[in-house]
Amino acid sequence: MMQTTSTLVSLKVKREQWLNVLAGKDQHSIIKQLSQLAWNAASYQVVNEARRLAPSDPEGGVQLNGLMHRLLDRGFFIDQIVGIRRLNDTFPLEGEKGVFSLTGLLDDLLRHRHLLKRRDIFEAEGLKYDYDDVKEASQEYSSKKIKAGEGPHYLPRDLVWQRYELRHECLDRLAGVPAGDRKPDDVIQESALINLHSKVASACRDVIGVATKFIAHAATPESRAVVSADDAGVSLDQIHAAHRSLCQITGFLAIYVLGDSCPGFLATPQFDQFVHIEKPLIDMSEVPRLERLWCQLDNEYRAWSHWGIDAYETEFGAKT
Repeated sequence: MMQTTSTLVSLKVKREQWLNVLAGKDQHSIIKQLSQLAWNAASYQVVNEARRLAPSDPEGGVQLNGLMHRLLDRGFFIDQIVGIRRLNDTFPLEGEKGVFSLTGLLDDLLRHRHLLKRRDIFEAEGLKYDYDDVKEASQEYSSKKIKAGEGPHYLPRDLVWQRYELRHECLDRLAGVPAGDRKPDDVIQESALINLHSKVASACRDVIGVATKFIAHAATPESRAVVSADDAGVSLDQIHAAHRSLCQITGFLAIYVLGDSCPGFLATPQFDQFVHIEKPLIDMSEVPRLERLWCQLDNEYRAWSHWGIDAYETEFGAKT
């Protein structure tokens, strides 16, 4: 009994941590990270669809500004690639290098899998392990309602015994045991968590490779050749596939492993996200102002390229 009590306390502490990593209020919780990626991806796809509808240019192509749209493309893909890579960080959840990542969470679940025992899971989630009395009370309640001629009726939440049975059925499958062989110390199978870990790695592998060699690090040609990354690129389909797996696994962990809930990942706009979308970026009469700004910036960058010995000596107070 002492051992069971000890593991239950440990599970409650770890479960609170796991849920906080998944869906806590911190800006880096996994669901918040995924929601931001989903919002940006949905916004980009709306803009991308609008670009397909752009009028043709008589001189070829379409009437869209290359400066603005190349910037948008680069920013979007970097945002997505880095975001997906962050969710795959392998650092632990705790310590000086602790991170909130889906891979880190799965690693931690695997390390503490021994805590995921059936009875302790029920206790940690505030559920009744044995619910025969609830089932009996529920039947009596319904019988009285029917005898009183009330017809269809809602059961009070504390009499809904089916939720306890559904949780048992879920754990039967995660533990790999038939319903008739249920035991209080049934543990979620290691293979279940490993499969989820592999699903994350498989869906994100190509994206992470590009992030590592082209974005997070300015890899040399020799380094890039190790992973044949010179022609690497990331498509919308790859990003969408990574999103799908990351969201699926996050929801699965929240609902089926930790017995909580999971909201939708794409936030409901609290404003009209399409207002003024039909407006041009700037009136043609203001274009000369933008041209002057570009020339100013060009002059600054040219000047920086000729930072010389006199400037060096002035800045560092040194003579060469």
